[in-house]
Amino acid sequence: MEDLDPVERAPEPTRPSNQEQDKLKRRQMKWELVQRVQHLHEKGLGIRAIAREAGLSRKTIRKYLSWTEWPVTRRKSEGTLLDPYRQEMTDLVQQSLSGPVIFEKIREKGYAGSRSTLSQYIANLRRLQKSGDKPVIRHHHVSPRSAAKLLTQKREYVKDNDIPYLNTLLAEVDGASMVNELVQSFYRLMKRRNGAGLDDWLDKAMSCGIHELRNFARGIRKDYDAVYAGISQPWSNGQVEGQVNRLKTLKRQMYGRASFSLLRARVLSSAL
Repeated sequence: MEDLDPVERAPEPTRPSNQEQDKLKRRQMKWELVQRVQHLHEKGLGIRAIAREAGLSRKTIRKYLSWTEWPVTRRKSEGTLLDPYRQEMTDLVQQSLSGPVIFEKIREKGYAGSRSTLSQYIANLRRLQKSGDKPVIRHHHVSPRSAAKLLTQKREYVKDNDIPYLNTLLAEVDGASMVNELVQSFYRLMKRRNGAGLDDWLDKAMSCGIHELRNFARGIRKDYDAVYAGISQPWSNGQVEGQVNRLKTLKRQMYGRASFSLLRARVLSSAL
């Protein structure tokens, strides 16, 4: 008889840790709650009634009703203190500068980390330099909101570590330089109270080809007189808005239960 090959056994699955088991249990309990919320909604209950029944906020109920499966979440990478300076450190290492000199130069740029962390990174760069490999430069993620802020704020207010990204944004993204130019010119109109330049700015905005700026220009033309006066005149409604905000603060301090006479006395007391 021929020798039979031994049957290969499948590797035993690894048992999840207690922490993973607790996480899976909580996940299952939450998914059961989501299904309960959706079942109540299918029965005809409104969001307010479901919120009372489940003991949840209406915002949470709306979120659960939109789920068709368990959402996949990814933890956002926070980055390190070295990230804004990696490219500059690579350039300094290529200039054969010593570690202490590089540390002083980077610290002048705003680096707030330790010297040992920097020394370790420099050693890795030099090892890669000897082997001929290129270091991987990790750039911090910039959200759309942050990119819009870079395009709209004045150049002197942009941080040093954001300037390379801003230059790349202006050079490589279609329309970015046009947005930057129009936003800065509109800021100068308001700063200098140059109402006479408003018509020229509106013409440029309408012909720029950027949908959002064209809509903004259309909105200005619908209320042209008010915008022109706001740019040209020195008057401001800031005092009115400030007094309204103060009045609301006083009402909240008394939980909305103050009579008109008491509220009037508190508002006018500081003017006497």
